[in-house]
Amino acid sequence: MTFVSRIDTELKAKSPNADRIADLLDKLFPTLQDISAAVGYEVSNMQADVKSLSDWAKGAAGEEQGLSSQEKVYIEFLNKRYQ
Repeated sequence: MTFVSRIDTELKAKSPNADRIADLLDKLFPTLQDISAAVGYEVSNMQADVKSLSDWAKGAAGEEQGLSSQEKVYIEFLNKRYQ
């Protein structure tokens, strides 16, 4: 994460360069979007797993859960970026 360390260094400087900080933040933004999408997908997936386990405990064993609408949004975002 070189952008994070560069931003940190720039902020700690006696006279931080606002243009440089803005440029570094612009470069860091796509990475943060990807991380947010990946975490969002994993949390949605975990919620589906917990619901599936809850349904199983209530006697609905054997039912497979598909992707939730949230998971589909995150997957679509990541697929656009990396495929």
